[in-house]
Amino acid sequence: MARTVTPVVYSVQQLTQRIRELLEDAPGLTAILVRGELSNFRQQHPSGHLYFTLKDDQAQLRCVMWRSRAQNLRFMPRDGQKLVAFGSIRVYEARGEYQLQVEELWPDGEGELFLAFTELKARLEAEGLFAPERKRPLPLFPRCVGVVTSPVGAAIRDIIHVIRRRAPGIDILLAPAVVQGEEAPESLVAALKVLGQHPRVEVIIVGRGGGSLEELSAFNDERVARAIAACPVPVVSAVGHETDFTIADFVADCRAATPSAGAELVAPDALRLRNEVERLAATLGYQLRSAVEGRRMLVERLTGSRAFDLERRLGELAQGLDELNALLGERLVRRSQLAQRALNSDLWPRLVQAGLNLTRRSATEVARWEAELKARGHGLVERRRGEWAPLVAALDALSPLKTLGRGYAVCRRPGGQVLREAGTVAVGEEVEVVLARGQLGCAVTGVFPDGGTGRLPFAAKEEQKDGGEEERRAGAQF
Repeated sequence: MARTVTPVVYSVQQLTQRIRELLEDAPGLTAILVRGELSNFRQQHPSGHLYFTLKDDQAQLRCVMWRSRAQNLRFMPRDGQKLVAFGSIRVYEARGEYQLQVEELWPDGEGELFLAFTELKARLEAEGLFAPERKRPLPLFPRCVGVVTSPVGAAIRDIIHVIRRRAPGIDILLAPAVVQGEEAPESLVAALKVLGQHPRVEVIIVGRGGGSLEELSAFNDERVARAIAACPVPVVSAVGHETDFTIADFVADCRAATPSAGAELVAPDALRLRNEVERLAATLGYQLRSAVEGRRMLVERLTGSRAFDLERRLGELAQGLDELNALLGERLVRRSQLAQRALNSDLWPRLVQAGLNLTRRSATEVARWEAELKARGHGLVERRRGEWAPLVAALDALSPLKTLGRGYAVCRRPGGQVLREAGTVAVGEEVEVVLARGQLGCAVTGVFPDGGTGRLPFAAKEEQKDGGEEERRAGAQF
């Protein structure tokens, strides 16, 4: 046959890359399920990748499962097992071989369940049942927890044990349900409805222990998913082990890796909370004691300040009043002297000169100046009177002369020492008596310390009166 088209010459690498593009982009060779018997299984160490072959009576297919996927396997594959692998065709260029890159691996019979799982998951997610805004927060301190699980399985024992250990005061209400088999979905839905309508239940744990995809199929049922979504109280899905994911996990308000983890989510750690409360109480007590001590020190400091020392404060005020009294007297004398000096040296000559000038002016001018002078003089006198009146009144009120003016006298020795007791003076001793007007020089003729009224020996004769008048005048001073 004659060649009509010149063929393209590929290198081995180019042809392999071309084959790779065709195979890996082909729609029917991605996300596929392959059933076969496992052979040539080996786990590569230390990488953890799995290499094996799936075969039937007519052909075989090399497969690889990377460690990131292999670590989620719930079983260890063995040669001779009937398995279903989910993955995509890839080309290994170094050997020019195609192989199945496996994402999931199950025993034969679970492949259809996985397809149903992925289809239902996509449909419910599109309806918004997995949306984060639908998720309700769990109660912080529930008083009653509902549990939907088998009454004879390990899950209920684990849940009770954890709740009793962490929060003994929480009541547990169990709604028994079948968790495996054909009756399981209806049983789970009925139990969820019963607990959701119970007035005491605040949160529900629904779950069971681990198992194969087929054993967990009840929790991938659409009826169970919609019952969880419609439940009036928050629901915690606690199905299987850490690597198990079900539709219930995505619909529930919270997912727990295991039933025990679900119990820990709903039951607060009472011991930890008690320790935290005690710590906060101790901190609060310390802060209160510090605050009270600070206020006490402040009160002590304030009460010890000069503002609370009334006696000393009154003494200081009295001393200040005495100083003001003395200053007032000095200023009155000084102002009087200044006024007199101004009158003699300045004001009077001006007045005389003004008078001489006024005589030279007309009668009208003289009258005007006279009226203005009188007005100014009157204002000056009134202002000075207003300024001096309070000072004079205060000085007068504090003056000892007011006391003397009421008939009292002050008796003192010639040196100025005031006498307060009669017993301190001897008969014949000379004393001075200060009166409101003047003072007397006297000789003591009798002493009565006890306040007696003994008769004083006065030898008052007319000639002695006449002869001593001049002497008394000499002794009196004002």
